[in-house]
Amino acid sequence: MAVAAFWLALAAVLIANRWRARHIEAERHETIRRIIEKEPHVDLAKIKELLYPAPPPFVCPPWMKKQEDDHEEHYGLMRMWGTLLMIGAVGVGALIVGIGLSQGQSSAIPFGLGATVFVFLAGVGLFHSARFVLRRAKAGEQAREP
Repeated sequence: MAVAAFWLALAAVLIANRWRARHIEAERHETIRRIIEKEPHVDLAKIKELLYPAPPPFVCPPWMKKQEDDHEEHYGLMRMWGTLLMIGAVGVGALIVGIGLSQGQSSAIPFGLGATVFVFLAGVGLFHSARFVLRRAKAGEQAREP
């Protein structure tokens, strides 16, 4: 019963929306017809503007507005997280190996080494790719290479 009520409500909304759009279009044409009856010499540009109004401008919510990129800040954050990942890689591997060995599973050693290598390489990638952030600096600015 609830499913039928949902589909009936959806159909009612779609039908009402379509009726409203047709009603607005008919009112627009009726207004233009009356304008032409009263003033036979109407500017065609004005009629076209009334028939096809410009869409309203799109306004972004405040949280979606693009802010100026601070390349120096991005550079510093990427270097910081890269350094933290490289340092923490050994801890992640040691934790996995320690937990595995405490439960008597010697198969945890390769998983621990793999996790260490993966996290370390992710840190190296962040650390070294930070230099490309500065190369994208705005035109006219002098990008600094540390």
